Amino acid sequence: MLITADDYLPIARRFEGDIPWLYLDTVDKVTIGIGHMLPNAAAVGAIPLGRNGQAASDADKQTAYAAVAAATDRALRGAKAFQDLSDLRITPEQSADLFRSKFAEIFAETQRRFKTVGGGFAAWPARVQLATLDMAYNLGPQGLYSGFPTFRTKGLAVRDYQVCAEECRRIGPSPARNAWTRDQFEAAAQEARG
Repeated sequence: MLITADDYLPIARRFEGDIPWLYLDTVDKVTIGIGHMLPNAAAVGAIPLGRNGQAASDADKQTAYAAVAAATDRALRGAKAFQDLSDLRITPEQSADLFRSKFAEIFAETQRRFKTVGGGFAAWPARVQLATLDMAYNLGPQGLYSGFPTFRTKGLAVRDYQVCAEECRRIGPSPARNAWTRDQFEAAAQEARG
C-alpha cells in the first residue's frame, strides 16, 4: 500500500516547519510553508501571498523575494529571522495546498526513479516509504537516486533496510531528522528479521 500526502504531512511539518512568510532555508534557498523551495524569483508569482486578506501584487511578491534572497546573513538564525522583511503571508490552508502539490510531484518522481529498485516503492513497508520520501523531499528525487548509490543498490534493491539505515545520513538536515530517518529503516530491518 502506498503512503499518502496525509501520511507524510505531520513528518514534514515536524522537520520543515510551517512558515507563512518567505525565508531562507539552510542552503540559502528562498522557501515558504512546509519546505516549499522557490527555485527562482519567477516562482514567487505562483505563490498565493497576501496581506490582510488581500492578494499581493506581483511587484510586492518580487520585492519580498528580493529582500529575503539578499538577507543571507539571517539564514543561520532560522525562519523567524525573516519575519520582519515582508508582511506578505500565506494561510495555513494555502500552505497545506502547496505541500500537497509538492508532495505529488516528488512522490511521482521518486516512484518513477525507484520503480525497479527492490520491487518498487509500493513493495516497501510504509515506514521505508516514508523515510525514503523524506530523503527525496529534502534532496530531490534525483539527488537521492544519484547521491546515495549504496543506499539504493545494497539497501533498497535487496531490501536490506539495515544498510539503508547506515547510508541514509544527509548533510544539512538536523540531527533529529537524520535520526528519525535512520530509526525508520532500523525498525523495518528489525521487522524483516522477525
